[in-house]
Amino acid sequence: MLRRFFYFGTMTLICICALLGRFIMGSHRGKLISFLYIIISLVLLVLGYFYEDPFGIRKTILISLILIYTVFISFQMIAKKRIVQLTLIMLSVIVLIIIEINSKYAIDYFFHSMYILMLMYVVIHYDKKAGLILSIILTLGSIVKFAELLTIQMSPANLAMFVFFFTVQMLVLLVAIFAKVYREENAKTKQLYEELLETHKQMKKYSNEIKQLTMVEERSKIARDLHDTLGHDMTGLIMQMEMTTRFFSANDTEQGIATLEKAKKSARESLAKVRQILNTLKNENEIEWTNTSLYELAEDFANKTETEIHCEIIGDKSVRPDVGITIYRIIQEGLTNAIRHGKATKVKIIITYKDQEVLFYIEDNGSGCSEVIKGNGLNGMLERVALLQGKISFENTKGFLITGSLPYDREELK
Repeated sequence: MLRRFFYFGTMTLICICALLGRFIMGSHRGKLISFLYIIISLVLLVLGYFYEDPFGIRKTILISLILIYTVFISFQMIAKKRIVQLTLIMLSVIVLIIIEINSKYAIDYFFHSMYILMLMYVVIHYDKKAGLILSIILTLGSIVKFAELLTIQMSPANLAMFVFFFTVQMLVLLVAIFAKVYREENAKTKQLYEELLETHKQMKKYSNEIKQLTMVEERSKIARDLHDTLGHDMTGLIMQMEMTTRFFSANDTEQGIATLEKAKKSARESLAKVRQILNTLKNENEIEWTNTSLYELAEDFANKTETEIHCEIIGDKSVRPDVGITIYRIIQEGLTNAIRHGKATKVKIIITYKDQEVLFYIEDNGSGCSEVIKGNGLNGMLERVALLQGKISFENTKGFLITGSLPYDREELK
């Protein structure tokens, strides 16, 4: 009895060592475990055969069954379709049961150790569902011989042998499951690390691209603000200087000096605005925006240029600061172009607040143009409107007409 348990323990230890060695190896794991499975299976079959020491018809039957079993596990290794592999495993279990039934011993531990070897193989080699089903089949197959033995002779020794073998088999199953889970988690961790590394590289690349785009956007913003603000103020300043010249030419010194003082004040204000743009790059969302600022813009420009400006605002809605600032800049540039290029004397501005958008209308009585050439001013308008997904168009009427709309999120006025 001790010798039999020694054989069984030795075979079990060999299987567990082979299993651990399979996971320690870093590469070619699938080939390694298949190779060990076949080699250990052949060793156990050969040892079981010599342990049986068959003769006569039993010898022929046992050799035939061993050869059939060897063929099944060999084809199982090379079969590509999963259904074929699973079928061959179940056929191998049936052949192994027949081999045990034809054994002359109550339990041939060499043959019986094949169940443990197959159990470890299916748990490691297949997914959880297939591995669980095959483990149940193998466990039931391993009980067949013990059931026969206990039916023939129910003794404490046979029962203890069954409990011992079943416990060892469950222990091996747990070790195999733990090893499989460890391998899968290790593979997931490695894959996650590689994905995080790749994500880090992409984020670094995107960060550099965003930095470049931000620099370009900042330059464009500065250019638009300088053009809109400085161009508008310089146009008014030029008009004031021309009026000063006319007053002095007409010997109207008092009016000339008054206009000159206004021009000096306008120049100082323009310089302050330029400094604000260059020094702070202030976020336009922080600028206070009200409808009153539009009236003040129109009135201030009318005073500087002696232009008749009609400004009308229909509705009274609160809009996002970026929408309000865009409208302000468009009107500012429209007034500048009307005087600088069209030599207009009258400008009409209408702002209409709708439920989902705000409409703007700017028309002058200037000379107009035969073809609309988009310079910095008009391109600046297009860029500002595009950022808010709005619409804008330019038309040559009796003078020049700018129309468009901007969507906005309406907020309840407090």
